[in-house]
Amino acid sequence: MNWEDSKKIEELAAYMGLLAVPGVGPRTLSRLIRGFGSAHQALGRGVAELERKAGISRSLASSLATSTTSQNIDLARESAERIKEMGWGVLLDTDADYPGALLEIASRPPLLFYLGEFTEDDTRAIAVVGSRMCSDEGRDFAYRTGGGLARKEITVVSGMARGIDTAAHKGALALGGRTIAVLGCALDYKFSPMDREKIEKISGSGVVISEFLPGTPTLPEHFPRRNRIISGLSQGVVVIEAGVKSGALLTAGNALDQNRELFAVPGFPGRHFSRGTNNLIKQGANLFTDVADIFERLPRLNRQVQVNRIARLETLTNTEERIIQQFTDGPLQLDNLSDSLGLPVTELMPTLLALELKGMVRELAGKRFTLSE
Repeated sequence: MNWEDSKKIEELAAYMGLLAVPGVGPRTLSRLIRGFGSAHQALGRGVAELERKAGISRSLASSLATSTTSQNIDLARESAERIKEMGWGVLLDTDADYPGALLEIASRPPLLFYLGEFTEDDTRAIAVVGSRMCSDEGRDFAYRTGGGLARKEITVVSGMARGIDTAAHKGALALGGRTIAVLGCALDYKFSPMDREKIEKISGSGVVISEFLPGTPTLPEHFPRRNRIISGLSQGVVVIEAGVKSGALLTAGNALDQNRELFAVPGFPGRHFSRGTNNLIKQGANLFTDVADIFERLPRLNRQVQVNRIARLETLTNTEERIIQQFTDGPLQLDNLSDSLGLPVTELMPTLLALELKGMVRELAGKRFTLSE
């Protein structure tokens, strides 16, 4: 947010004032903005107009009409000024630099507070989650997974909880990578010295974010909301250890609802930490044993490295270069590739074979092709 833009500050105050009304969540706020053009324009409206333009119930419209008084909005404006003084970044879901991945999900957070800086690289993100009470092996594997993703320049997203989450963050930081922590409380919560240190380290090499208004404590009902952001920011979710009632399974469910790729680490049958992840694999989650498994399912995450590397080779013909550039979004079926290039299959097959022999392309089942790792 541009803190010098008075209209932005007024809109932030309106967002905060509306969200402070009991019963107003992300979806209701979106309806208000669609109905009136902005959060600020939704203030001071009558019950009937709120019902008609925002499509909300009479009781909620009545609550809004009586709660969004000038006095309450003045308090929200004062809170916005305090946020500015604390040095927080703020993103509204109408801002151009709001994370594009979150715009795709049904219940996107209308407001994000953050410490640190987002970069373009954060569009290539993978979430790593699991139990707080994890095994030593699970913690070590999470650390190595975070480091492995960082080595591939993938941003690691997690929830900063102790156990698997913290290990994944630490692994990414140890390899000089980027990581994003999503909190289940406000950024000004009274954290322990250990958690405050984590926040400083993560925000120095990534971002710490929260959708919760200043002063909001950690509450059990906040974690499902946090988890939808963890998966929403990511192209895929890796669950490393989880019991049958683990919160990490909520993140896994969000991943499926949001059309994200889901990975789970198998464990020894009967172990508490393995029950949730083994069940996920039974239900169709991708088995995860190494970072390479992610690129098998999501080759677009590795696309830029591969295309740039191949483009530097002088042994490619013009046709081979055209073929390579087709794989920007992952595997392609032979007939679709033929249509895209305008080449008959009989001419295309020998060229694909040549690329296979050069180690640049490989064939998958069903006459599908992809770039080699």
